[in-house]
Amino acid sequence: MGPTGGDESRFSLNADDQHIRVWRRPGHRSDSAIVVERHTAITPGVTVWGAICWDTRSPLVVLQRTLTARSYVDDILTPVVLPMLSGRPGVIYQQGNARTHTARLSQQCLQGYGILTWPASSPDLSPIKHVWDVLGRQLQPSRNTGELTSQLQRLWHDLPQEVIGDLIDSMPCRVSACIGNRGGFTTY
Repeated sequence: MGPTGGDESRFSLNADDQHIRVWRRPGHRSDSAIVVERHTAITPGVTVWGAICWDTRSPLVVLQRTLTARSYVDDILTPVVLPMLSGRPGVIYQQGNARTHTARLSQQCLQGYGILTWPASSPDLSPIKHVWDVLGRQLQPSRNTGELTSQLQRLWHDLPQEVIGDLIDSMPCRVSACIGNRGGFTTY
């Protein structure tokens, strides 16, 4: 049985590619050929949390407010994660290093369960991040956050478990690639 991993992700109504990177030579900082104007205000969207395991997944939790250690324990760990872990002896839980995950309150809640220590800068290793990417690529434009929420819940429910299992099965290759690249980003 592989690890169980949980994390949150935000999906916006507006398509805004925050992954654009520009390499430029010194002295070309304001070159109009490479400057892109971008709306920087917070756009309406939906933040969700989910957990995956090789043969199952959690319900998709829609976060109604900013996630704090208290809301992480009350809204996610206690009602969702702990029952998932309790029914799976020997399972290891993987979560990111967000402050809500590493807070003393969160750690106390998970005490007694196997927790996988996770490198600070390794988003390309986490299978749940790739699940969010799969969902994001399937999203159709939504008119409002209610429509976006419904679409995310449907996509989460309809995602074949094989896809999740394959992502988890790829973990040894992901870790090997990360080690081979001295902890840097990989092609995953």
